[in-house]
Amino acid sequence: MRNRLRAVPLGRFLSSQGEQGQCLRYFQGGRKIFIICLERSQSFLNINVAQSAILVENKRNGLDKE
Repeated sequence: MRNRLRAVPLGRFLSSQGEQGQCLRYFQGGRKIFIICLERSQSFLNINVAQSAILVENKRNGLDKE
C-alpha cells in the first residue's frame, strides 16, 4: 500500500495566526505535508515575534507616532 501525499493549499490555512491550528487537521495528508506545515507555522510565528519586537522598540524610541 503506497502512502500518497495529497496537495494542501498551505498558504490559505496559514494566512493568519488564528488559522495556523487548522494545519494540524491535515496530518492524514502525509507526514511530509505535516512537517512543511509546521515549518511554515514556525516561520509565521517568528515573523510575528519579530514584528512585535520592532513595534516595542519603535514605541520606546517614540517612533510609533504618526
